[in-house]
Amino acid sequence: ALRPGPRPRNHPLRPYPKPHLPVAMEPQDNPTYSPIISWRGVGPHVEGWLLFYCISRTILSPSYLLLTIHNMHPLFLILLNVTATIVGLIAGASVCRRSSTALRIVAIDLVFRLIMLVAFATWQLASHRSLRSVLTVGAWALAFVLAWFLYFRTSKRVLLTLGRNL
Repeated sequence: ALRPGPRPRNHPLRPYPKPHLPVAMEPQDNPTYSPIISWRGVGPHVEGWLLFYCISRTILSPSYLLLTIHNMHPLFLILLNVTATIVGLIAGASVCRRSSTALRIVAIDLVFRLIMLVAFATWQLASHRSLRSVLTVGAWALAFVLAWFLYFRTSKRVLLTLGRNL
């Protein structure tokens, strides 16, 4: 009979090898509660570009908003940026926590960024800005959203850390 070969080392369904624990870290009969262990959970941690996403959404984006909010003059632009920052903050925090709903929230964040891009481009064109500057800013924003979408769609780190891809 044909039997399938062993799964590759990095296959998502292959069980994690048991780490070698030093004597001080051997499992105890009556383990004590450790918030660090319970917070991190089991499996790979948030690292690399996934960690950059978390930091950019939870720290950099709110900081940028606080530094630039006084320069925004139309009220709807302020509301869009505040809402995008809040949605991004929730998305970044859910990815950092490796929440089961993290990818759904990331998808909402990316869709909201696209809606914000269209609204901002429309406002820029209505304000009689040059089409070239609107297209330049729009192309950068679209590339940003597309790059994160493709990362969450194809990344092995996302698959191993969050359990599935977008």
